[in-house]
Amino acid sequence: MSANSDRRGPNVGRELALSDRNLNTTLIGLSLFIFTFLLIFLYNRASTGTIDPVLFQVTLGDAVGAAFSFAVSALYNYILIFWGPAEHIKGLLHRRRAELFFTLGLFMMLLGLALILFTLGLLPVASAALLLFLGYVSMYIYASRKTIPEAQKVA
Repeated sequence: MSANSDRRGPNVGRELALSDRNLNTTLIGLSLFIFTFLLIFLYNRASTGTIDPVLFQVTLGDAVGAAFSFAVSALYNYILIFWGPAEHIKGLLHRRRAELFFTLGLFMMLLGLALILFTLGLLPVASAALLLFLGYVSMYIYASRKTIPEAQKVA
């Protein structure tokens, strides 16, 4: 999903909403897999103090937040699938909300990689992952500033 999808006009296609909902469902499953991985392999280490328990809980919270953000995005895409064609403005509003929560979930999932590495004490790799995450966020902000003024003309 991209910020450019608003440029397609008020007709948000059913196929696009179905595709986005399927992508969100896949990413929810991936987030839950990461969450399960953390619990199975790191919970004992966190409870014995081998790894930082606070950072472990932050990492778990990040995985849960990503899963729920993707779920909210999927919900808005589900609404778009059954939306009446006469209500284009509300359809665009739901599309933007779906993209917002998708972006939030993606950010949290990408940040989760760095948090897992920090939790395990792999500081050089974790720092690199954090720098890549920050680079991605800055690229996203730059791209959003270029495309949002054009998207406002549609609404």
